[in-house]
Amino acid sequence: ELPYLGVRYIPLTADVADEYGLSIQNGAFIAPSNSSSAPSVVAGSPAASAGLQEKDTITAVNGTQIDQGHSLTSLLDQYTPGTSINLTVIRDGKTIQVNVTLGKDPNS
Repeated sequence: ELPYLGVRYIPLTADVADEYGLSIQNGAFIAPSNSSSAPSVVAGSPAASAGLQEKDTITAVNGTQIDQGHSLTSLLDQYTPGTSINLTVIRDGKTIQVNVTLGKDPNS
């Protein structure tokens, strides 16, 4: 079974960082959504329960950095649903730690 976090994100690149005025160039950026039917943080999801927000940038999963060779999805896929993981998140320029218990992917 695939683990489920419940965020829609953009892999950060220099261009994306410029567009959103971000100071970092690696990570999973939870971009603001223009659609109520496709929110960036899915209601009732593990991400929502953990308090992740639009404009957060997830930079690491259990200490493993997200970069060009390690996407958020590939890092999460190492874990099973029900596993508690620690995400390093940059919010408003501050680094915070967010603990999330992964759910089951509703689409798998």
